[in-house]
Formats: sequence, structure tokens, C-alpha cells
Amino acid sequence: MRVPRTSPGSVQLLGRHLEHEAPGEAVVALPPEPGLPFLFEETLPNAQYTHLDYAVFRSDRDLLAGVPGSVEPIFALDWESVRPGSWAVIFLPKEKELAEWVMAGLSARLTPGAQVRVVGENRAGIRSVKPLIEAAVGPVHGNRSGRHAVLWEAVRAEVTRPLRDLRRAFEFEVGGETLRAVSYPGVFSHGEFDPGTRILLEALGRPSFERALDWGCGAGVIGAYLLRLRPQAFVDLVDSHALALRSARETLEANGLPSDRVYATDGFSDVRGTFDLIVANPPFHAGTKTQTSVTERMIRDSVRYLLPGGRLVLVANAFLGYPAVLRECYRSFRVLAETTRFRVFEGRND
Repeated sequence: MRVPRTSPGSVQLLGRHLEHEAPGEAVVALPPEPGLPFLFEETLPNAQYTHLDYAVFRSDRDLLAGVPGSVEPIFALDWESVRPGSWAVIFLPKEKELAEWVMAGLSARLTPGAQVRVVGENRAGIRSVKPLIEAAVGPVHGNRSGRHAVLWEAVRAEVTRPLRDLRRAFEFEVGGETLRAVSYPGVFSHGEFDPGTRILLEALGRPSFERALDWGCGAGVIGAYLLRLRPQAFVDLVDSHALALRSARETLEANGLPSDRVYATDGFSDVRGTFDLIVANPPFHAGTKTQTSVTERMIRDSVRYLLPGGRLVLVANAFLGYPAVLRECYRSFRVLAETTRFRVFEGRND
């Protein structure tokens, strides 16, 4: 099997390992890049792929559309949708609680004695994950390393532990409004009100709008605040992370707000319509790396989704170089608030 050298080290290491294995019914959780159903079609035929990342899911869904005998990928990690199997691969996420949640949830769908492979990059903490694998899955009987990655070999225990409840609920107060929020592992600012979001909403105040977009909604804090202010308005909440979308829906429901406008998108790929307000606390990490390209693309694309006079309001760490991109895209640009750590920017579509 020839795995491209441009693939992550974890994918390359798994490819070498699979040359010596003969898996049965397989489940592959959290593939880090699209195309693995084709890359591993000989060694993992008819494997079921389950995703948290909508961009990877969307690419694989489109690649597999119309391919005879292919298994439709899953987005959202609904464990009941995962068919029972005798073999599994888990690409380790960097967040420890999310890793535990994925391993324990998937193990519950495997047959006792099933082979489980947990693979990940050194910089994501894969070398220290053995105790977590043994607690969530079962005994570890070996490991392989290479390409700055490690692959752990484990066996699903005869009896698995119940899945720990890692969902967190909390209250927050901003702008005279008290709301409740819900989050799951792997979601930005899990279990707490992010200080950058607080500064953003305080700078935003009580805006007037008819249709707003909470881009990269995370647990749905911004969208819930906007809907509380203007319950008659339309507010879309979008994200590329399956558990963020689950969190956002539960946040809205916890506040008695409608949750029918929460949906997945890769950037603006699935965003519907135009808005007079787009609000964002965008990410600047991709895995373990600092990466600003996603937000820079969002700023450039946002102009096409704003009505005349519409506003983009976003918060970012002060050291990030977004002002240059905002000035390039918006003739009307200003800083709404600034601290030593954060800046809140506004671009107006004049």
C-alpha cells in the first residue's frame, strides 16, 4: 500500500500497519483528512467512517456518492448509527476528554475481543495515552512508532465501563442577560464562558438586526444571546464540528429558544441566504498548530453574505494579523474594543 508522504504521520503509520493485518468489519473514527475510504479500500473494505469534522465528512461523502457497495460516512458520532464490528481504528484527538469519550463510546459498539488501534501524532500526546486506552477500551498488547506518530494495539475488554457523562452545563451573564449553556468535549471553551466571547458581546451591545449569523458557533453562546435579545429575528448558528452543533442545539433548548437553524458548514459552504449581522469568535488553531487561514478566508467570504450596510463583528487575540485582511475587504473598518489580550473588530458592507 502506498500512502502519500504528504499525509499525516498517523495515516502513514496506519498504512504500514495494515499491510500485515486482515481486519474484519471495521470502523474508522475521526479520520484526519479526506480520501481514506479510497486509500484503504483494499485493506479496510466496506469500513464505516465516522466524523467530527464536517469538511472531511463532506469530502468523503461526495467521493463515495454513487460508488457501488460503499458505506455512507457518518457525521455527528451518533453511536447508535455505528454498526457493531470486530475491528476499529481511532485517530486520537488532542483533547483528553474527547479522546476518552470517543474511545469509550466506540468500544461499546464493538464485540468483546475486537481489535482496536489508536493512532496519533506525537505532538498530540499519543505517547502518554496508554492508561486512557486501557481504561476506556481494554488491555494494550503492543505499539508501533514512526513518522512522528504512535499506533497502540488494544483489545476490547469483555466488559466495558459505562460512558462517563462529560457533558457540562453552566450559566453566564452578559449585557444584563442571564443564559445557560451546554458543551461537550472537544468544543471550544468547554464548560466555561470564554473571556473573548464576553468582550465581543459587551462591545456588540444590543444590536438591531433581522437576520444574523453566529459563524463558528461552538456551544452556541453568541447565537443564544442574539436570540434572547431579538426572539422574533432569524439567527443561524453554524460550525464544522459535530459536537459543537450538538452543544449549540442543547444550549438553545436550555433557554427555551428555537434550535431549528443550527447546521453544519465548511466555511460558508452550506450557509443559506444573506445577513445584516455576522458575529464570530473564530478559531486560530488547527489541531496543535496555530493557523489563521480559516479565519482569513471567512473574512474575505463574509462580504458576499452581508446585505448592504450589514456588519461583520469578530473578536480575536490581539497578536493575530487580521486588521490587514479586514481593511482589504471592508472600506469601513474599526476597532470596537481592545484589551491587552483581545481586540473586537467591525467591518461594514458600505
